[in-house]
Amino acid sequence: GKRTMAHAVYGLALMYGSAPLPGLAARVEEPLQHVVKALQAGEEDNVNNERHMRAFVAAATGNRALACAHWEESLLANPLDALALRCAQTAYLQAGDKVNALACVERVMHCFEPTTPAFARAMGLHARGLFENGFIA
Repeated sequence: GKRTMAHAVYGLALMYGSAPLPGLAARVEEPLQHVVKALQAGEEDNVNNERHMRAFVAAATGNRALACAHWEESLLANPLDALALRCAQTAYLQAGDKVNALACVERVMHCFEPTTPAFARAMGLHARGLFENGFIA
């Protein structure tokens, strides 16, 4: 449930929220184990949360492509999912895939309006994608 999703978000924050930290793998291990157990037990009844949890497990175990696939699936279902958008872009950039780091944002930009709560975040992610692809200096 909510507590398990919190473990996934905490683990993602450790992985994607700052510069790489010494001992990061050990710090991610505890939330990872909570999430893996919950997924194995079928405890999560929210489909979008389950996608995030599966993406976290994939990312934490080194499978960025699968993590991105889960986040892209979340974005197809809910284009305003700022967590999926942020994590997908970061994972694409870590994998050296600048094209998809921009494309994942551009696919959902039309859904964000100035009154949308995550509008500023989406604009920032778009700018980062443009910068990483050499469209702005």
